[in-house]
Amino acid sequence: MLKFRQRSRSFLVLSLVVLFCLFLSLPVLAEGGSGDGSGGGHNTPLGLATSNPANGAANIAVNTQIKLTFNKNIINMSVKDNNVKCFALYNNGQQVPINVVMADDQIQPEYKREVTIVPQQVLQSGSNYTLKISPELQAKSGAVLGQEVKVSFTTAGKNVNPTTPKDNTGNTVKPTEPANQQTDANKNQAVQNQVMANNTADNDKLETSDNQVQAEQDENKPEQDKVINTEKSSTDDNKAQTADKDNGISKSVIAGIVVVVGALLLFYFFLRRK
Repeated sequence: MLKFRQRSRSFLVLSLVVLFCLFLSLPVLAEGGSGDGSGGGHNTPLGLATSNPANGAANIAVNTQIKLTFNKNIINMSVKDNNVKCFALYNNGQQVPINVVMADDQIQPEYKREVTIVPQQVLQSGSNYTLKISPELQAKSGAVLGQEVKVSFTTAGKNVNPTTPKDNTGNTVKPTEPANQQTDANKNQAVQNQVMANNTADNDKLETSDNQVQAEQDENKPEQDKVINTEKSSTDDNKAQTADKDNGISKSVIAGIVVVVGALLLFYFFLRRK
């Protein structure tokens, strides 16, 4: 019996040691054996692999999203806060507000090298845009970009800027309204006044009807209060009965547990004596 206990303890200790070693090696196995999650090694410099749209592309949709792929993990939580600030989009020198979307490399490791730039507004047609990536962009392995990277593209369509007519002195000329437009405006005003008058009459009728409904509700309120009080008392009785049942069940469960524990203790002391 003593030898069996010693063997069991040895087997248990050995199993715990093996499980602990496997737990320590899980991060390395999850990253494919590289250990840093970059996929390119510590000595490989960080760089932009691809971009969509590509640098110099034209006829890009005004609702496009810019997708960037790097050669290392740049979305890990250790560098994510820094890297979110390393992207900026410009339109003729004016900065365009953007959202920088990065996945979680622990949940989606297949996206650990990808970043999506989502403009917060629809881009202008026929305009030149430039995405700038800061040299401070850093990979999980510690490698930095080292130099600014730019991706430029042109949106589809024509950039039409409406012109405002001006007189010889440079002042803005307000277009005159034709006589028939003024007549139509007067007619529309008369129609609006008539509609407002009708709405006022309808509102008065509705208010009178609401007062009548309120009076009827006040008359029926005592009877409703009686019904509510009756239902409340019935509900309280049901709750009391349910509580008594729960207390009875809980007492039974506690008694059963005490009996089982006592039986186990007696069995344990019986084995110790043998």
